[in-house]
Amino acid sequence: MDWAELAIVSQADVQLLTNAPSLYIDDGADPDREGVVAAHPGPSVSEAEGTKCLRCWRVLPEVGSYAEHSGLCLRCSDVVSM
Repeated sequence: MDWAELAIVSQADVQLLTNAPSLYIDDGADPDREGVVAAHPGPSVSEAEGTKCLRCWRVLPEVGSYAEHSGLCLRCSDVVSM
């Protein structure tokens, strides 16, 4: 699952903590699925590194990697090149 796309942010880091209350409603149904989502140690929200893509508006360090599409991220460069 791409948490960044789900949360509509440029980057999302998710960590599952073991030995924590279950994240799932059906506790005990599958002990391998137990865990809880927690914020990354340190600031839970910070400004993304990079430049904003002119097409998708995500802030990514890869923006400008293609000279022919200098204001776009790699994904958007591939799309407009088709």
